[in-house]
Amino acid sequence: AHQGSSGMAPDGPPGGGGRNAEHAARRVSSCAFADNVAEAAMMAYDAALARLPDHESGKDRGQTVLAAVVARDGRVTPPIVRVVSLGAGTKFLGAADIDADTQAGVRVRDCHAEVLARRGMKRFLYAQIRDAACGRERNESAEQARPGGSGRPGKDIHWNVLERSPGELSNVDTQANPDKVTSEKLGGWRCAPGVTFHLYASSAPCGNACVKRFARGGKEVFDESGTKFDVPPEAHDHGVPKFGAVRDGQLAFLWKRDPGENTENTENTKNPGENTESTTTEMENTTDGTRHLDPKITKQVVPPGCSTTGRVLTCSDKIAVWSCVGFQGSLLLARGLLVEPVFFDSIVVGRKFTAAICRRALCCRMKKFFDNKTRASTTKFTRTKHPAVLCTAKPFDKGVFQEGQGARFADGNGIVAWLENENLDFAEKLEPVGRESKTDAPALPDAFWVIDLVDGRSGKRVSGVGGDRGTTDIHGNDGNGNVSGVARTALEQAHAFATSAVFENLENENGAKENDANEKQKPEPVSYAERKAAASAVSGYAEWKREALSQPGLWTLSAPHRNARVAVGNK
Repeated sequence: AHQGSSGMAPDGPPGGGGRNAEHAARRVSSCAFADNVAEAAMMAYDAALARLPDHESGKDRGQTVLAAVVARDGRVTPPIVRVVSLGAGTKFLGAADIDADTQAGVRVRDCHAEVLARRGMKRFLYAQIRDAACGRERNESAEQARPGGSGRPGKDIHWNVLERSPGELSNVDTQANPDKVTSEKLGGWRCAPGVTFHLYASSAPCGNACVKRFARGGKEVFDESGTKFDVPPEAHDHGVPKFGAVRDGQLAFLWKRDPGENTENTENTKNPGENTESTTTEMENTTDGTRHLDPKITKQVVPPGCSTTGRVLTCSDKIAVWSCVGFQGSLLLARGLLVEPVFFDSIVVGRKFTAAICRRALCCRMKKFFDNKTRASTTKFTRTKHPAVLCTAKPFDKGVFQEGQGARFADGNGIVAWLENENLDFAEKLEPVGRESKTDAPALPDAFWVIDLVDGRSGKRVSGVGGDRGTTDIHGNDGNGNVSGVARTALEQAHAFATSAVFENLENENGAKENDANEKQKPEPVSYAERKAAASAVSGYAEWKREALSQPGLWTLSAPHRNARVAVGNK
């Protein structure tokens, strides 16, 4: 699909008849960078589809939601724009299945696109840490890194977004207080200056970003001044948000409607755990800890597919929390790994975008967290600017609906993929798919993709590329290949491998005389909860996530999250 100078998408299908699946003609892109990010994400998704077993060549993308994390590397000129992870899906597990998986952690509980892309991003960061700890920091030339460049995946080509953060570790420190060594003393890794990450979502994230009641939308104005490699600087300025309907749910966090929850929308229960385009409403919820809502109000503040009770927060709410504490989670902030959080510099949205609404949902309702000067001066959990929230008019779903038809996200399968650099011998066997020959095209990951097809209703891996090697470094090993590489148990294994690489490298740097001291720093095999607790104690992540979840106005409608400091009846 072409675009005019105004950034507006083309009109509907030629010759009339039906309507486009996306009302792209009504959207105007915010800037060329937003379109560049969207184009890179869609190219990567098409390449991932083409690599999946049994994929039908030429088949369209179907009705789903796509999200991707795109890295912008400004260390070269012009900058590189490269997809590092992506997810596509609309399903999640119900409470009973979540409870059944509590101990094992072998299922992917939330297969909404944004969550899958974020989980894939975690795998990418673990791989980058392993690469960097093994001495394979950035030594790839700009020409090799760019699509159409002379380089190809191989043993001498490495692209790394991290730089070393030197520590102050001494032999005396480790021997005297081996359990008190902070990340700053041990050192670790941070994103290199000039590297930023950008989240693309083909549709406004479920939850608050789909609540239209409290803001009026207007078309974007295309920023002609920027380039396709740069976020317009003024896009980070969201002004001073004013919220006059907090008690009515203007800022409210919501839960994804559990597949087993009774609603008036009986038709939608046929496809549990899915997003829906239906306009039917939920019944009034009377569970303890929630407000008794007028059904008319419920229709306006609780979008289809959402609820005031549940086990899985909506994607809007998750992204709002990530805007406060980073999207890396707690384990990646463990000693020797990342020394500071990683944030999205921009969020690019396709269909259902309204600037005021998406800004409110994805960051501005957390403004008091951003403005906490005490935290800003004592921790790394601070933001100097809001993420830019941008629109793209690039359509993802190019299908056409006949009159009376609408979107039905019936396919239960989701896709998750990420760029993995740790096995370059295997990567040499994978030729890039769909790579542009033009050097200025949005870059695809051309080293090593791991691609999983996941059943969103069961959370199990169906098939994939890059993980069928009989090893456990990519996927959790249940003996039959049903565990996705982004399931909790697989992320734990990735964490263990990255941590081992870091401490082995530390031994090599310090020499044999410090081996005994370093041995005391090696993590012992512990439970997932213990690992998270230890990492949070070092970084403070758990405390600041709790603060983010406890911001005023978030629980005016819903039962509070278990980690939120909110008294029932005083929300």
